[in-house]
Amino acid sequence: RRMLTMAIIHEQFYESEDMSRIDFRLYVKHLLTSLKSDYPESSRNMTIAGEKGEVLLSLDQAIPAGLIVSELLTNALKFAFPDGPGIGAICVTLRISGNGMLEIEVRDNGIGLPPDIDPGSARSLGMVLIRILSEQLSGSVEFIITGGTQATLRFPIVSYTL
Repeated sequence: RRMLTMAIIHEQFYESEDMSRIDFRLYVKHLLTSLKSDYPESSRNMTIAGEKGEVLLSLDQAIPAGLIVSELLTNALKFAFPDGPGIGAICVTLRISGNGMLEIEVRDNGIGLPPDIDPGSARSLGMVLIRILSEQLSGSVEFIITGGTQATLRFPIVSYTL
């Protein structure tokens, strides 16, 4: 799954007229399509929301952000709805704040994380990867576990002038 995430990003860069950045919203749409084919029952109610328009990221930002989003979505598809696939909803929201920060929210209305798991100190490969990659982006990930799980990745969008 992680290699496929990077492959989707690289493919989008190669197909782009401007190889210095990609539209991350388009990447998320491709990722959702891929996950829907891998998890057809669980992903029935998976959507993308947020502001309209492009969210342009460099390769240096798109890869770690893409890996984080993929990890969060895959975890939601695998663990959020143990009572049966297709029961709940998963939503990815992208927002750009006024101060140039990108906020990517992955939210589900499933069972939430187990009470004994602290996302900030969990030692699973996925959670360690999320922490390392968010630091690489000079960002942070916040988890809210009420009525499901909500993970919000925030990081500054790096602007490039050509």
